[in-house]
Amino acid sequence: MFKRKVWVDNDSLMDDEGSMAAKVDLIGSRKMTKMYQCTQCSYKTSNRCDITKHYSTHTGVKPFSCLHCSYQTADKSNLTKHSRIHTGEKPYFCPCCPYRATRSDSVKSHFANVHKFT
Repeated sequence: MFKRKVWVDNDSLMDDEGSMAAKVDLIGSRKMTKMYQCTQCSYKTSNRCDITKHYSTHTGVKPFSCLHCSYQTADKSNLTKHSRIHTGEKPYFCPCCPYRATRSDSVKSHFANVHKFT
């Protein structure tokens, strides 16, 4: 199972057993955009949720599992994209022809290559 992490203040994460899971430094002042920096690598972000997601790259924790196969991921949006393999869902479509795709960038590429538009 994976440990749940909670923010104990603006710059520290703690897991549900009370030990520090990660600590990030808050950089900046009121005039500058505040940044969170990972203490284990050079990753920086201004989004607090992003630093939490990033931390899973160091822990290897992958709490989201596919119901149809052995795929696991740390990011729920990746599981949503992956599940389209099994469901056949193709939510993105070309406005000029019947082409449909599981990813928006596939439609953009199709549109540029087939219909010669950018």
